[in-house]
Amino acid sequence: MVKHLTTRQVAMALGVSDASLKRWCDKGLIPTIRTVGGHRRLPVSGVIQYLLKSGHPLLRPDLLGMPPANATGNMAIERSRNLKLRALAEGDEEAFRRVGLNLFLAGMRARDIFDKAFAMILTELELAFAQGQIKPYQQQRIVQMIQRWLGELRLNLPRPADTSALAMGCAMNGDPLLGVMTSMIDVSLREIGWRTESLGYDVPLAEISDVMRDVRPRLFWIAIGGISDPPAFIKDYDRMAAQAEELGVALVVTSRVLSRELRQQMRYSAFCDTLGHLVGFARTLRASSVPVEMQP
Repeated sequence: MVKHLTTRQVAMALGVSDASLKRWCDKGLIPTIRTVGGHRRLPVSGVIQYLLKSGHPLLRPDLLGMPPANATGNMAIERSRNLKLRALAEGDEEAFRRVGLNLFLAGMRARDIFDKAFAMILTELELAFAQGQIKPYQQQRIVQMIQRWLGELRLNLPRPADTSALAMGCAMNGDPLLGVMTSMIDVSLREIGWRTESLGYDVPLAEISDVMRDVRPRLFWIAIGGISDPPAFIKDYDRMAAQAEELGVALVVTSRVLSRELRQQMRYSAFCDTLGHLVGFARTLRASSVPVEMQP
């Protein structure tokens, strides 16, 4: 992927005049460097950051070294999912990054990218690891590639106002793929204006209680994996849920493996099967000042 572009290349990629692009550069909207001869050069990273923040359409992604957006809807998702899986398997981080950014720059919301493309990827990775098709070091490499890409998306999203509601969360199991899930939740909520902070994965329930008491977030999300000792889990969880209810913290749980029996013993403000559901709940919560009751 090229590192720097001329103003003409970027203008063509964005579908604007060269004069307009230079005005944006002069205003500091897109970072610019000068060659020895005094010519402008635009870092690709700076152009991407501008696109993410402004929402301006990218008409010629190929000029930025990205695959052309020649598919739409489900076809685009399926194509990108296959490309992402191949890039992850081959350890090609640059290809993985390009495909992910292309979807985002094409106008897809982060939660839709995660729900429609990444959910299947994570499921296939979990299955491959469980069957021994992926070695532990390979899994860790894949996880780090995804996390770096999520970190890049997060940094390029508009900064939430200091007065925005705070959402925090974590994964309580020691599964690095759950760490990816909690990072996706972080990015999805930040995209709609929440201040967010992910505590990562393998966080004990007792520590979650401490965080809620000390920081008092408006919302706390928990991604949960397999439970080895259900009675002990329910006991610790109930204590933590009571703390959330007392403090008026909305407690959101997401999990793909919890049994119906366990869920029936748990209290929460919302149980979300998808990031779309979680974002919808967060929008409703932010619009209301009334504490959300626990259920069931």
